[in-house]
Amino acid sequence: METYAALAAVFLSVLLICGCAQPSGGAPTPVPTTIKTVRTLSAIPTITSTLIPVPTKVQTATVSDNTISILDDSFDPNVMTVKAGATVRWVNLGTATQRIKFADGSVSQLMSTSQSWSKIFNDPGIYQYSSAVNTRMQGTVRVV
Repeated sequence: METYAALAAVFLSVLLICGCAQPSGGAPTPVPTTIKTVRTLSAIPTITSTLIPVPTKVQTATVSDNTISILDDSFDPNVMTVKAGATVRWVNLGTATQRIKFADGSVSQLMSTSQSWSKIFNDPGIYQYSSAVNTRMQGTVRVV
């Protein structure tokens, strides 16, 4: 685009100089033939901008409000309070296969990435659990 603008400026300058420098009463000075190849300003292509979307964190749809996400190094949320009879669902959003292990010794099925497992909590109490793969990952379900 700068090339076209520079050529247009040269063309206009040559026209002005030729118009002012003509000898009085003489024949007009011929315009060099190379100027004829200059395109008009309307032929200059326009540049359009394209907006590039900014990546955002995708929210995972849950089946209920009682869903716990299993991440690579934590549970989200790591403490959940539910009413007696509620179902809590764990969804593996991490990269490693996971298994939930409860303090009473019960365990979930193995969950690969994007798989889930659910447990019904009928009795009030506090239920501690951890990841069988990464024991530093711990959580609590409070049933009221």
